[in-house]
Amino acid sequence: MQLIEKEFPAAVEWNLDTPHLNNRNHHFYEKLGYQKVGQLQITEKFFLYDYVKKVETK
Repeated sequence: MQLIEKEFPAAVEWNLDTPHLNNRNHHFYEKLGYQKVGQLQITEKFFLYDYVKKVETK
């Protein structure tokens, strides 16, 4: 993730979705500074959580 973020230094915000049942992903993204901002229902029992990371501008 850090390599990807470094490749695009002009980005001011990063967005991603991850399955609601994948707790390892949640922990990983939150550790990197992403915040859960919502969810998208795909089927009756399957959701994606929306994560956003704002990039600090200098």
